[in-house]
Amino acid sequence: MFEEALAVWLGRDKLKQILIAKQAVARCLRSLGRHADALAILRELEAEYAAMGSVDGTVLEEIAENLAAIGAVN
Repeated sequence: MFEEALAVWLGRDKLKQILIAKQAVARCLRSLGRHADALAILRELEAEYAAMGSVDGTVLEEIAENLAAIGAVN
């Protein structure tokens, strides 16, 4: 459902909603144990925020959660 919502927002070209939908997809992927897929989306989000001159702490937190889940951080 989150992937379908992302597709709708992409079609409407609504940046704020697109960013939120991408993060929702990544969060679900983490819950499913698909950490590499989640990290790919989150790293893309991190770069998108950086390009806007911004940082989103919840994106960084999700990155940390995924890294911890795969044992990449203590």
